[in-house]
Amino acid sequence: MPGHTEEGEREMKSIRTKLIVGTSTVTAIFVLTLGIVSGILTYTSADSQLRQGIASMAEVASDRVTEEITGYVRLAEAFGGRSDIADPEVPVEQKESILSAWAEKYGMQRANLLDRSGYSLFDGNSYADREYFQKGMQGQTFVSTPVVSKVTGELTIIVAAPLWQDGQPDTTVVGVVYFVPNETFLNDIMSGIKISENGSAYMIDNQGNTIADTTLETVTTQNIEKEAESDSSLSALASIHAAMREGQSGVGDYTMDGVDKVAGYAPVDGTEGWSLAVTTLKSDFMGATVRSLIVVTVLVVLSLIVNFLFIRRIAKRIADPIRRCTDRIETLSKGDIHSEVPKIDSEDETGRLARATSEIVDCLQGLIRDEGYVLGEMAKGNFNVTADQSVYRGALFYILKSLTGINRSLTETLH
Repeated sequence: MPGHTEEGEREMKSIRTKLIVGTSTVTAIFVLTLGIVSGILTYTSADSQLRQGIASMAEVASDRVTEEITGYVRLAEAFGGRSDIADPEVPVEQKESILSAWAEKYGMQRANLLDRSGYSLFDGNSYADREYFQKGMQGQTFVSTPVVSKVTGELTIIVAAPLWQDGQPDTTVVGVVYFVPNETFLNDIMSGIKISENGSAYMIDNQGNTIADTTLETVTTQNIEKEAESDSSLSALASIHAAMREGQSGVGDYTMDGVDKVAGYAPVDGTEGWSLAVTTLKSDFMGATVRSLIVVTVLVVLSLIVNFLFIRRIAKRIADPIRRCTDRIETLSKGDIHSEVPKIDSEDETGRLARATSEIVDCLQGLIRDEGYVLGEMAKGNFNVTADQSVYRGALFYILKSLTGINRSLTETLH
């Protein structure tokens, strides 16, 4: 099959092929580069916005918790500065009534008043071993981490403050007053934090224990860092928790149950090392970005296809006339002066090439026809013949001179 091989090689070397391959390659590189850069910038921008947004949300949520706790702390401090509560002459029943009214007014579950020995003036139980009592007797306001109450068996947060003698702060501590907020108040705050459809929030203490979540099931029972010791899939989240326990703010990525997530975290001021995290699925924010990248990819592919078809059409319009003229000149070089010259109706270079080819063929046809006529007449003995000078243009004029010279020499010889 040598003919097909040669034709294939000619096709590969043709102007049309070079135009299509060259132009398509350059355009493809440009469009692909543009699409890739655009995709990277879009993804990076969306990821940056996600991180900034979730970090800001964590800061705002942390401030909200701080404000809530600060409100309880101020309430306890204000009550600890009441002279009537510190006055031993005031009946216990009156003190309990006042304290209960405050608790109800500010949405507390209960309240209690402890003497210097840690015994409750209301229920008679000893709370001397509690950290909040010991801190209170040292003149410090204290907010406990959520724990299961030894008395009620329920999840409890204690907000305690010292009871000052005669209601004068920074004097002598004569007891401790504490309030118990609603057991779910932290969880209620967590449930109200929604950064996206699948977003959530939770809090941990300085030991890494979960102290607030959207559900009570994990509170005081979950510690991711300890779980990560036997479950390597939690290592990324455990690293985030380690940073949270150190009081850092930031954003981290992790995978949970095969789903990519991102967490923003910030410390909760006014607490014993609490930290709050806001989490969401990456797909909640990056889904639109991924869809836009798919659209960009489809547009890039369509652009390449349309561009290829357009280039192919242009290349055909350029290369085909050149090929036809080239083929005609090749047949002319082999002595074919009778085949039809390609007709191309165009005002560009291909049209000029076709017209030039036609003129060459016409010129050679006229030249050969005239020479044949002149030499034929001379062969018949008619030396009184005149050549058509219009066909001897440019350098072909020398052929006319030679032909005229031959005619003259033969005429003289015969005479």
